[in-house]
Amino acid sequence: MRLPTIAICTLAALIAGTLNAKASPIESNSTSPSSIAGEETQTAQQSNQLSAQLKESREPQVINKTNFVSQASSTDATGLQELQANREPAIDPASCFAQASSPGSQVAQAPVNCPRPEPIPPLRIPEVSGEFESSPGLSIYIPVGFGADRNTLFVSGTYQTSTREHNDDDNNGAFGVGLGLGDAVKGFGLELSYVFDDFNQDFPDGGLNAKLHRRFGDVGIAVGYNGFINLGRNDYEHSRYGVITGILRTRPSVRQPLSRIALTFGVGDGQFRSNGAIDAKENNANLFGNVAIRVVEPVSAIVEWTGVDLAAGFSIAPVRNVPWVITPAVRDILGAGDEPRFVLGTGISIKF
Repeated sequence: MRLPTIAICTLAALIAGTLNAKASPIESNSTSPSSIAGEETQTAQQSNQLSAQLKESREPQVINKTNFVSQASSTDATGLQELQANREPAIDPASCFAQASSPGSQVAQAPVNCPRPEPIPPLRIPEVSGEFESSPGLSIYIPVGFGADRNTLFVSGTYQTSTREHNDDDNNGAFGVGLGLGDAVKGFGLELSYVFDDFNQDFPDGGLNAKLHRRFGDVGIAVGYNGFINLGRNDYEHSRYGVITGILRTRPSVRQPLSRIALTFGVGDGQFRSNGAIDAKENNANLFGNVAIRVVEPVSAIVEWTGVDLAAGFSIAPVRNVPWVITPAVRDILGAGDEPRFVLGTGISIKF
């Protein structure tokens, strides 16, 4: 009895151990409070890491400008080096100059990247008129807007076959001398002159004249007073005037025909009075003017209204490099006077 009882007890113990061994894996998979707390802590850490990553992805990234510029400069430098490497070799000025200075056989062997000399067209120097080169005058009798200046001395004279008042030789000539001062371009020019009115009268009967003038390119403006000081009697005693002269350039060069047209317009009293004012012994202001056309370089044709009569003639500069002018004309074509009369004027100037 005792042996079977031990065997049964041993078998029962083995069966019980087997059942406990099968039950232990199930118990090990069961969650204890400590394991649950550990898993929650791990889950919270993962959630915080995910939130941090999302926050970093939303925030703008700060670019290091220095690094960016240096990287860009490095990239540009690399690209520039590659571009220069692909281009033709740079030109060496010293090498090219040495080859160009060598004999002709070596010039032919010059590298293709050296610049080839091109023929230079011949230099055309424009003709420049000399400072004292002569030019024809702009009027027959009336004053113009231009005048003498810059220390210019001039001498003039006139001759007429007859006078308007009487047809004899008692009063057929006049002689004058003058001086130009100042600078009409930079400021004002002052022209002073004295005219001896009659060769047959006692010397030095005549009148002192003054003209203040200013030049603006091709336009001249002047005011003057003829005979403001008189010795004896003359035809232009106390004659005041204002005048403007403009030059139109119809051709580029004065050496071309019909290259210039000068227009003069003025107003004055005294010698410029109308015939009616002279007959009425009044000293009213009157208009005068002319047109001067440069026909060829040394000759101008002039048509002029003096205020009392119509005149027409030419102004001639016979010698290119000598400032000498001759003015043959006919006056009293219309207006005062019984018949037309021939007048001849001449003048020469010297600058010092």
